Amino acid sequence: MAKAVKHRAIFTALQTAIVSGHHQPGGRLPSEEALCRRWHVSRPTVRRALRDLQHARLVDIRAGSGCYVCDQVPTRHPTFALLVASLGTTEILDPIGAEINRAAHAAGGTVSSAPLPADGAAAGELAREWARRGTCGVIFAPLEHAADRECRNLELTAALRAAGLAVVLVDRDAAEFPSRSAFDVVALDNFHAGYLLGRHLADCGARRVVFTAKPEYPPSTDLRLAGARAGLLGNGGRQLAFKVGDPRDPAFTVSVCGVRANCDAVICSNDLTAAQLLQAATNSGRQVPRDFLLVGFDDVSYASLLSTPLTTIHQPCAAIGSACIQTLLERRQHPDTPPRTILLTGELIIRASTTR
Repeated sequence: MAKAVKHRAIFTALQTAIVSGHHQPGGRLPSEEALCRRWHVSRPTVRRALRDLQHARLVDIRAGSGCYVCDQVPTRHPTFALLVASLGTTEILDPIGAEINRAAHAAGGTVSSAPLPADGAAAGELAREWARRGTCGVIFAPLEHAADRECRNLELTAALRAAGLAVVLVDRDAAEFPSRSAFDVVALDNFHAGYLLGRHLADCGARRVVFTAKPEYPPSTDLRLAGARAGLLGNGGRQLAFKVGDPRDPAFTVSVCGVRANCDAVICSNDLTAAQLLQAATNSGRQVPRDFLLVGFDDVSYASLLSTPLTTIHQPCAAIGSACIQTLLERRQHPDTPPRTILLTGELIIRASTTR
């Protein structure tokens, strides 16, 4: 990490510790030598961070004695930033975003959001503006449906990090599966969710299963597919095919669940795909669950309201929101901690689409 970024990280971590009460008014901060060892930086970098704390009226630097927390520390409510493409129009990130807001308010803070930057220059400008405002950090949902998404996601995260902002990724990683980025990730345990659905279909007697996803599917789909394969094939004698296409395309629908498809169950990568496949199959005379079983992921608001209510995995949105805020605060305090993956367990919701 560059010296300027390291100085900013030291400042924000100590600022958080002081405002939160970890360092009490009148108390002495660790020595410059101790801070140098903790952050693996030189004394000039530490001194710059301490001077900025002094300018913010948080500490008093006493020559020959050390650095002390001021008796009157200004109260400051933490601000978090949320960066999600098309926020307000997404299936699952909207409820997760609402829970992030709720968790931030419970922590005494607020959440601001902004449109997704068009390029690296715009991302850098936005990141620097957030840093100037004293933003605690950014919760970013990496781009999903874009051919160059990995390049753009890594460009955005690099700009946020260059501004000295802590970053937590929500719902998926910025890097393509099975690669791993250098950032914390908070998400549904997609492998386990897939396993739950695969095992459920096996228990229902399904033997020839198709897992379907739309083109340019996100990395989370790879994990869901792997989990479904483990749940199905672990029971022996079962087949799992993976097909990519648009369920609104009649030819694709016929290949997945048509009369000649020889398929008795379909796993869709999300509830929207399942709803579209259900409608297409019904229009062609196929019925769920009479002709094939159907399941999805996410348990979005309309999953229980479809013509045949959908068996799916319920995402723990409240737990994800709380984990995002907690992880971001911890990342600010300990920026050198290795990147973590925090996985939350989903719940299997059984409805009529798998009940015969």
